Amino acid sequence: MTENGLSRVLAAFGINNRIIEYKEPVTGNVNRTYRVITENADGKRSRLIVQRLNGYAYDEPEKLMQNAALISEWMRKKNAKPGTVKFYKSLNGYNFWRAEDGDYWRVYDYIDGVTFASTDDLNIIENTGRAFGRFQQIMADFDERQLYLTIPDFHNTKRRYELLEEAYGKDICGRRSRELEESYDWLMSVKDRACILTAVYEQNKLPLRVCHNDTKINNVLFDENSGEAIAIIDLDTVMPGLLGHDFGDAVRSVACGVSADKNHYFDPEKFRAFTKGFLSLVKESLSENEINTLCYGPFCMTAELAVRYLTDYLMGDKYFKISYDRQNLDKAKQRIMLAKDMLNYEAEIRSFISEISRLSCL
Repeated sequence: MTENGLSRVLAAFGINNRIIEYKEPVTGNVNRTYRVITENADGKRSRLIVQRLNGYAYDEPEKLMQNAALISEWMRKKNAKPGTVKFYKSLNGYNFWRAEDGDYWRVYDYIDGVTFASTDDLNIIENTGRAFGRFQQIMADFDERQLYLTIPDFHNTKRRYELLEEAYGKDICGRRSRELEESYDWLMSVKDRACILTAVYEQNKLPLRVCHNDTKINNVLFDENSGEAIAIIDLDTVMPGLLGHDFGDAVRSVACGVSADKNHYFDPEKFRAFTKGFLSLVKESLSENEINTLCYGPFCMTAELAVRYLTDYLMGDKYFKISYDRQNLDKAKQRIMLAKDMLNYEAEIRSFISEISRLSCL
């Protein structure tokens, strides 16, 4: 994206200031994101995020943005801490702009803070748990029926497996290999275990809640000095979902270590820090079945993500951004490493959740 192109996007939102600096951060798997600094005629500078939505990932960007706006407005109404972003409205009155080429764009203020792809700081990890627990508290009395299912079956692990089997069978890019088949065979061997949260929900034993659905640690902004959470970002996947998926994906994100030889492993100390922060805010409001099934979340979500990476690799890298040809295959293998290690700690995961919640995992 050129400076002129970004200026044109900003103008669609009524922002006609001069761009004095812009760059595209390397983080972010799906959308194209630009940090932009503008200056008006009086010399006042503004820092903005300008973002192009991934048209392949999101079939109906308008509904996605309506969800994000509703959640953002609700959190501001509640004076939520941590907070979240506030979207600019385009000249057409929407919180997005559709360019002539069909691309969807949005703009919001840059929020001062730091993010972490990973961290060994247990205080930050516990505060991540508190941030996502607080999100659940804030959204507890929001009617989830107001939200669109912007990505149907997003955490329907059974459906994710079906898509993998289809992609594996068709192999449209000719990418099947012995290495890939080893990953595929292992994922298929744990299919029932990976799909357990979806199965319990289908038995009407788990409620739908307003869920973030992408609870990675880098979707929380922190104060650089205090380590307190400032804002929860990336509301693109906020929609009705299962709490176990939010919990599990967060554990996968914060409790993963990487050894010197690049093996991915489960870190129980980090798991305990996150779980302590998360459950300290939500355990009183959860059903017994929700707490009983939290222990399945980390493995389910790690296996599901491995399935998604492997599917995307077989399909030609349509969803996740890549920087080299086999990156999605490598990411699938890394998540498989982590999922295997999680199985070694299954009893400890179960025991700690029971201890914190004073309920027993099934």
